[in-house]
Amino acid sequence: AKAANIRPIIGVEIPFVPYTSAHRHQRNTKIPTITLIARNHAGYHQLMRLVSFAYKQSIDEVPVVDLPLLETHGQDNIIALIGGI
Repeated sequence: AKAANIRPIIGVEIPFVPYTSAHRHQRNTKIPTITLIARNHAGYHQLMRLVSFAYKQSIDEVPVVDLPLLETHGQDNIIALIGGI
């Protein structure tokens, strides 16, 4: 892979809600997901930080990313793919 200059795509698919506080009252509802891909090495570190915070603000023990979290920790070096929301 190194000889062919093949690099891995590092990302995560994680539940996404616009605002965690508003969604906490809606129990047992299906939460849509968002795919986040690290654009570069700095993006990888931002992605790890996002996932850590997502576990801290989990809903029913499910890690969740919300819009304020993305705005704070995922601005420049993360690609977000949203489909079907």
